[in-house]
Amino acid sequence: MRLHPILRLPADQPVNLIPEAALVETYVRAVDPATVQDTARRLVAAAEGCAGAIGVRVSVERLRGYAPFRVNPRLHALLRETVEARGLRFAEETFSAASSDMGDVSQLKPAIIVGLPGTNGLLHESDFRVTDEQAAYVLPAELLVDYLRRLLTEP
Repeated sequence: MRLHPILRLPADQPVNLIPEAALVETYVRAVDPATVQDTARRLVAAAEGCAGAIGVRVSVERLRGYAPFRVNPRLHALLRETVEARGLRFAEETFSAASSDMGDVSQLKPAIIVGLPGTNGLLHESDFRVTDEQAAYVLPAELLVDYLRRLLTEP
C-alpha cells in the first residue's frame, strides 16, 4: 500500500503563516480494493480527529481512482511463450505500484501490460529517451503480430 499526500496552499499564502484554508490531496494505492477503501476510511478518520483536536473544520471529498491491475495468467503465459520463441529475455515484475486506466479495464476484461526495450529513463520523466529505434518501434510491432497470431490459433 502506498500513500501520496500533497499539501496545497492558496497561491498568495506564505508558507510561514497559518493559512485560512489548506488542501491535502492524497492518493491511496494498493493491490486490492479493500485495502484502498480501509486506508481511505482511516485517513478520513485521522483528518476528522486532527481537525476536532485543534478546533477547525474539515471537509472530505473522496474520488475514485484507478482500480488495481489484475494480470490475466493465460494471456501472460502466452506472451512469455511468444517472447521466448523469438529468443528474447522475458523480464517480469512480480509487483508494480503503477496505476492507470488499465487497472479498470483488467477488472472487467482479461488484460496484460507489455513493456519493451529501446528506451532509457523513467516514463513520464524528462530524461525518458528512445535509445534504439529498432527495439522501440519495429520489435514491438513484430512481437505483437506473433502474439496475436498465437492468440487467434490458441485452442
